Amino acid sequence: MAMRDPLLLNPQARAPTKRLVVYTIIDKPGTDKSFWQRIGSAWVNRDQSINIQLDALPVNGKLHVREPSERPNDSKTPEP
Repeated sequence: MAMRDPLLLNPQARAPTKRLVVYTIIDKPGTDKSFWQRIGSAWVNRDQSINIQLDALPVNGKLHVREPSERPNDSKTPEP
């Protein structure tokens, strides 16, 4: 008897993971403004664990992970 791929029998078992964006928030000296520098991406897995891939390391050691902007061409700094 041939083995059947369980993912073919249950297509929802291969549900897409949720994609997130990773930023570091840099405070600008002398102002109350901050600069959000995108430094990577993250994915929420089916078991709710998170994989993070960084393209840079934050000097301040702080990461901020959030859902991507709904507007793909949004050049504005996201609000915290």
